[in-house]
Amino acid sequence: MAEDMVFETRFFGGDEYLLVQGERTGEAYRLIEGKVRVFLSRDGRVVDLAELGPGEIIGEMSLLTDDVNAANVKAIDTVKVEVITSPQLIEIIRQSDPLVQELIKQLVNRVRSTDSALLKSETREYMEIDFA
Repeated sequence: MAEDMVFETRFFGGDEYLLVQGERTGEAYRLIEGKVRVFLSRDGRVVDLAELGPGEIIGEMSLLTDDVNAANVKAIDTVKVEVITSPQLIEIIRQSDPLVQELIKQLVNRVRSTDSALLKSETREYMEIDFA
């Protein structure tokens, strides 16, 4: 079961990138200590999306969809995370009830669609980014 899994612990220093927009990492991170900044950037222009702290998970959408990171995530201060790999996440989902598996699929699709539409409308006045 998931509670029996051992997750690698990793540290990131202040101003260090955990995730880079447009890249694939094959990992998600659960924040244990510290805070991170989530933002979009292009041609020197930046749009802040969120500041996240302990208990939050980042990179999960890319891991679930096998897609590139939609945003940058940078440590504000020293950050301690648990690393969630693709095989670990697949195993956790595989062990869950089929209804939960279907709910996850639908939620991922809805969140991706909503995020894309929101980002297109919210950031258009600040910067021109291709969110395809």
